[in-house]
Amino acid sequence: MVVTPSLVATDRLWGADESNALRRLGVFMLLLYGFVRFSFVSEIANHITNSRPFLVLGLGLPATALMLISGGIRRTFRARPAYFMAGLMLWLLLVTPFSFWRGGSVEVLTQAFETEFSMLFLLAGLLLTIREVDKFFSVLALSGAFVILASFYYGSEEGGRFGFSFGSLENANDYATHLLLVMPFLLLVVFNSSSSILRYSGGVFILLGLYLVLKTGSRGALLALLGMLCFFFLKSNMAQRAAIALTVGALTAVLLFALPHSTVQRYLTLVDSSVEEQAATDFEMGQAVGSATARKDLLTNSLMVTATHPLVGVGPGMFAASDAERAKDEGRRGNWLVTHNSYTEISSETGVPGFVLFVGALLSSWLLLGRVYARAKKDPRFVLIRNAAFCIMLSILGFSICIFFAAMSYRYYLPTLVGLSIAFAAAAQREMDNAATARPVLSTLPWAPRTTR
Repeated sequence: MVVTPSLVATDRLWGADESNALRRLGVFMLLLYGFVRFSFVSEIANHITNSRPFLVLGLGLPATALMLISGGIRRTFRARPAYFMAGLMLWLLLVTPFSFWRGGSVEVLTQAFETEFSMLFLLAGLLLTIREVDKFFSVLALSGAFVILASFYYGSEEGGRFGFSFGSLENANDYATHLLLVMPFLLLVVFNSSSSILRYSGGVFILLGLYLVLKTGSRGALLALLGMLCFFFLKSNMAQRAAIALTVGALTAVLLFALPHSTVQRYLTLVDSSVEEQAATDFEMGQAVGSATARKDLLTNSLMVTATHPLVGVGPGMFAASDAERAKDEGRRGNWLVTHNSYTEISSETGVPGFVLFVGALLSSWLLLGRVYARAKKDPRFVLIRNAAFCIMLSILGFSICIFFAAMSYRYYLPTLVGLSIAFAAAAQREMDNAATARPVLSTLPWAPRTTR
């Protein structure tokens, strides 16, 4: 099975040069930049010093410059997901003149293009070899461990919800989404590491991460976890499935017993039809029911906006302002809330074309990784490639479900997943294509191949 012929065959056309000193320096800057973004250390530093995001700009700008100088833009377009993502970025610019409030959309996009969307080009344009991609996997795993540890110091719990006490992870849904995106790379450490210490450490951090995700009270994150477990279950053999079922059952009992009562009550709103009656006398349950009702109203309103503005939407970042204005015209008080759903956020603010490009970027990345996984699964020499493809797919799946309940359309998460998928797929295909004539480079990595999973 061929992954995507153009991924490797046209590397020379796209200016691929593994020995290029500027590109390699760019990779080093990217690894530092990736840790700063995904570990949340930048926002912690900004919180402590009460200053601008100097770490993000100080590392992101040089990495971007080195990517541009070394020809990274051309290398980015090695696979279909890049075209969907780049098309979405172009479409955001095209619809801005038609925005409900052009100044507001310009402000949203200025920040997005400065520090968020560049992750696509940094990852797909700088990472060429399997070693380099593996290093970025390690960065994501280390970042996940750092966030989990930092949560016990900077975490804040209120009304059955848990998140950071400040910054972009203050919202419980966003916090849970972030953890579910990086935790599969801790799982990759468990799968692939030849070090018992690293494997056990990865397992411990995964358990802590699961506890923190459940502690957020995010019903979207709970559904994402269930979806990820189902995918894990389907990709396992019978013996592994039995072990997974027993482990999940035991962990669920322990974690639910350890969760605050208010958080458990919040999850009950998913399955208990009597919660509305209890909400009348239980303040915390009333908050949970009220939150669910508000989200349904926002979903309905965002779908209505999509239907009435199907081509260009109301402008990037302008759903809240548009919805508030409509409420005012109807004699109601506007809520000024975002959609809390990335899919309807992008459809209501950029129209159906924006939605198609957004979903296309996710779906094409998933399919690209699926082809890599299927090919690697046929050859036991490529167990690390198979495991890596599986974990990226797991991350995309969790993210795709979580953003049904979080507005994250203009954040760096989607560009990261798309860029990482492209870089990994190209490097993996090159590794597998070269296997017929040379010993796979992957076998010399610090994480020696193991046959787990």
